[in-house]
Amino acid sequence: MNMRVKTKRSKRPAKKAKRPIGLAKNKLKITKSFFKPLPDALLDAF
Repeated sequence: MNMRVKTKRSKRPAKKAKRPIGLAKNKLKITKSFFKPLPDALLDAF
């Protein structure tokens, strides 16, 4: 006996607008020290 069962499908959420590129431009500054290698003691902790 084959019976079809209807399942409830959830509606797809409305598409969100894409965020503009460069939203935080000139608000974040990365210093040169960010690119320096990490100390060995810190690497050993991982």
